[in-house]
Amino acid sequence: MLKENDEPRRESNLNIWHNAGYTGKGVNILVCDFNGKIYDHMKDYVVLIDPEGVMSKEARHNTFVAQVVHEAAPDATVYVTPWTHSSKEITDWLRENPRLIDIAGASLTTPVTDDFNIFKELDIPFTASSGNDSDKGKNGVNFPANLDWNIAVGAYNWKDKGVNSNDVTGYSNGGEDLDCVSLTNIYVQNEDGTYIHPYTGTSTSRPWLDGKMGCYIQWRKEHGLPRLTQAMAKKFVRENCIDIKAKGFDYDSGHGLFCLPATIPIVEVRPIEPTPDPIKEKEIITMPRIYISPSTQQDNIGISPFRTEETEMNAIADILVQLLDDDGRFEFKRNSPSMSPNQCAYDSNAFKSDIHLAIHSNAGGGVGTEVYAYAPNTNSEKLSKCLYNKISPLSPGKDRGVKFNKNLIEVGDTVNATSSLIELAFHDNKADATWIANNHQAIAQSLYMGLCDYFGYSYKEIAIEPAISPPVPSPEIIKRVIEFNAPAEYPTPDHDVYIAVRVRCSIVDELVRGLRDGGFSTKMIDLP
Repeated sequence: MLKENDEPRRESNLNIWHNAGYTGKGVNILVCDFNGKIYDHMKDYVVLIDPEGVMSKEARHNTFVAQVVHEAAPDATVYVTPWTHSSKEITDWLRENPRLIDIAGASLTTPVTDDFNIFKELDIPFTASSGNDSDKGKNGVNFPANLDWNIAVGAYNWKDKGVNSNDVTGYSNGGEDLDCVSLTNIYVQNEDGTYIHPYTGTSTSRPWLDGKMGCYIQWRKEHGLPRLTQAMAKKFVRENCIDIKAKGFDYDSGHGLFCLPATIPIVEVRPIEPTPDPIKEKEIITMPRIYISPSTQQDNIGISPFRTEETEMNAIADILVQLLDDDGRFEFKRNSPSMSPNQCAYDSNAFKSDIHLAIHSNAGGGVGTEVYAYAPNTNSEKLSKCLYNKISPLSPGKDRGVKFNKNLIEVGDTVNATSSLIELAFHDNKADATWIANNHQAIAQSLYMGLCDYFGYSYKEIAIEPAISPPVPSPEIIKRVIEFNAPAEYPTPDHDVYIAVRVRCSIVDELVRGLRDGGFSTKMIDLP
């Protein structure tokens, strides 16, 4: 690594992770770029994928982008591809190696195309540079960075001199699709190492982020955590951003400057519990087929930090399907957020699932978890008990047990499989909503263990993912925030709205009093 990059490594907290041994070892990072030469001094860490033999003998953009990744993750393997020349052939190669690449990215702006959809198909975390057009308007982020499943990265100048020092660079595109900014002006070298110079632009800030993610992915792998998905990667990046402009989100910096956590998380391994006796009522299937059906109710909004029922339940399902995949003893399929309950049931039947698991959160002013089964003395009841027995000890408050309701679409006769619908506590109860939002990993692991219990399977070793401390701002960033006194450049429109809340009589007086004390006009209407 070049000593000239020691300061940006410190500002990104990479020095902490490198000193702890997390340098990207065992991680594969894909660069989708041009066809420039790979220097001899890069061949120790670069694997060239050139299916059509189009690589040039001259250095180009990709020559230096790959070096930037290496400066952040020195032990990662960097796969370099001439994407602009051979995207179709590289897509075929990715399909042949669907789990090889841990994170991929492109420091490119291209015409709108479907070529990048392979990364969505394979659920590989993907990053793209926001562009260098000085466009910080609402739609300033270029394609492919503006794809909603992508991580859009702008540029932050860490250097202590020149224009825009310790700030978002003037050329860095922004807007509503920007996720974050990352450091630019990272030093690279020529072929014989005699000329060391800073490489700039959002073309640099993006691979610098990929290198940081490579160190984090190594940490996940070594602690047995699930393979990182696009949703998990995007969430991690946003949660580890430091505000450098307006608090929260702004068009200039997105969610802020992405840094690795200042403290290496500690992972606790859950003890293996005794394996229960297998059920006798149902023959054990060699490869059980599990249909995972997280809620598609995008309009059910909970109390913060809970977002929507669809968002939270799908985040849990993301982890659960990865656990089932890592286990290796299950076949599985999941629904799509665009499906109705009837469509989910039809899709489950078409998959010929043995188990249909619907994952929801509750509402209506109550507290606790409950699970719905088809009827007493059925395999549906046994499945529901297995799930309830794992979730109930985790959820706050008094839980509500296993109940029966064959009129529910995803529990009743519409579904052919043994079915269960779990209501993971109440998203309109502050304690329950907070528990759900902050415990996706633990909830998914408990659902996985409940499924294992039903089939009489032992558990694979499960690593518990801890809460991660946010990064600590550097003195330069703190100074920049103090100096930034201007209002947000693109304020969010703020106007009056009316909301209706249905609650139980036992808590209405306290709720109305609290709202009125807060200055809100409140009217209570008795329901028949």
